[in-house]
Amino acid sequence: MGDNARGPSRVLQVTRIHRANTMKSSLRLLAAGTVVFATAITTNSTAQPDSWTQQADLTSYPRANSVAFCLNGKGYLATGSYFFAGQPHSANDVWRYDPVLDTWWAMNAFGGGDLSAGVAFTVGGTAYVGCGNHAGSPTNTFWAYDPAADTWAERAALPAMGRTFAVAFSIGNKGYVGLGEDANGNVMNDFWEYDPGTDAWTARADFAGGARAYASGFSIGDQGYVVFGGTLDTYTNELWAYDPVSDAWSTRAAYPGTGRHFGIAFGLNGHGFAGTGLNANSIFEDFQEYDPVGDMWTSRADFGAGVRSAAAVFTTDDAAYLATGRSQFFTLNQDLWRYDPLLNTGVDGPTDAALGLYPVPVQDALHWQASTAEEVDVFNSQGERVLSRRLPQGPVTLDLGPLPNGMYVLRAHDAHGWHSERFAKG
Repeated sequence: MGDNARGPSRVLQVTRIHRANTMKSSLRLLAAGTVVFATAITTNSTAQPDSWTQQADLTSYPRANSVAFCLNGKGYLATGSYFFAGQPHSANDVWRYDPVLDTWWAMNAFGGGDLSAGVAFTVGGTAYVGCGNHAGSPTNTFWAYDPAADTWAERAALPAMGRTFAVAFSIGNKGYVGLGEDANGNVMNDFWEYDPGTDAWTARADFAGGARAYASGFSIGDQGYVVFGGTLDTYTNELWAYDPVSDAWSTRAAYPGTGRHFGIAFGLNGHGFAGTGLNANSIFEDFQEYDPVGDMWTSRADFGAGVRSAAAVFTTDDAAYLATGRSQFFTLNQDLWRYDPLLNTGVDGPTDAALGLYPVPVQDALHWQASTAEEVDVFNSQGERVLSRRLPQGPVTLDLGPLPNGMYVLRAHDAHGWHSERFAKG
């Protein structure tokens, strides 16, 4: 924690010891009779599709405005705002979550000191955390986290005003940061690209939706997206897409719910997901899935714990995890919830879905009963196109042997438009 929070630091030190003992006990139990195969893809076999399942609480203070990211199949939650002895503080603690063991582990503190309302993105197995409120003022500094060494190293600062409540996402081997609120409460529309290879920032096209803060950013494949946000007293449900090749913004179908600040958004299995947040009148629990091909939203299960704002979210290969944030009456929380999207698994013959893919999970050859589709694309869980084919008429067999095990989305186009279905390989 910050220098003015020696009490919390002492409690966290005790918590670290407690969690270490808990982890040792868990490992002993596993060794006694249960074998867990941990890979980059973690699957909750008991979870129902389109459902929220509560996981182990964060073993630290309830908080909001934290950052979260995923590296090597493990989730991380860092920094944030919390109360101690009735006073607000910003945190510098970092916690790692193991989805297989459902366990939190205290890591080395964030290198930039106390921070809240910052941003995070990952590129090439490294996380980058920066901006936010540090020591009572907006900062433009950035730090890189190495999960193998559990160490932080300072990187080039954003060459612009310090800010809070910005947005960030990554596309390929670059990170992107923009928007936010400065020390005087002014909102911004500038947008920046970060190259980890050169440790340098480059100004990109200003956000075309106008200046705003309190928005949410995510990426799907080679496109970035910004949803929600606004000014101090305005709230939007707009969705904007960013193309790094053309360095251009374009508007997309608006989120079907009310405009809001402090919502969550993430990309998973080639689709986007967004929801929760608040406006001047309400705190929300609604949740929607976005299809970038059809440019359409579909209502999904409301967040499992009810209304929530200023939460943190990270994704593994097959699920998303929402942590902490504020609920009714602005109560701070330390809970963790797993969201499992709609999937097709365990099918030995043709499915009842529109495309009829089988078998699922697939090993090498994926069969498809469709006879009218003209072309097909397959996307991996990061939204990257890994296969594209023109199709003959009649049943189709796709050779997926060269692809690694994981979750995929098949999208096909015929005279009636686009159709999609998720499937697992391995």
